[in-house]
Amino acid sequence: MQDFKSPIDRRQKSDGIIKLVTFISTIGWILIIICAILVIYARPDQPNMFYKMFNVSTRDYWNYSLLNIMFILLIFLFVLSLIGIMMNAMRQRRKTDKINKSLIFQAIMSLVGMILLWVNSLIG
Repeated sequence: MQDFKSPIDRRQKSDGIIKLVTFISTIGWILIIICAILVIYARPDQPNMFYKMFNVSTRDYWNYSLLNIMFILLIFLFVLSLIGIMMNAMRQRRKTDKINKSLIFQAIMSLVGMILLWVNSLIG
């Protein structure tokens, strides 16, 4: 009788594709944080008691140049997330391989953000 050996797992550590998918996911989260900061600075100023007391004028409109930058970043994030999802899908051969849920969340959130900005531009 012949003694069969179990297959050797040659994948000792994460390969280049998995590292690239993780890097894309990290860049995506950085872009989401930048978009959140842009929304904070683009929204109209909220007048408070001190503004009214000292007659300080506030901006009562959205800063559309910042919103345009955010729209471009959201498009870039959406494309980057789709590339990461496709690269992650190529590495789904083993039971231990997992789908990067972060990339799916980023793609959905960037698509929702683009739709909201587009609707806002139609209304405003």
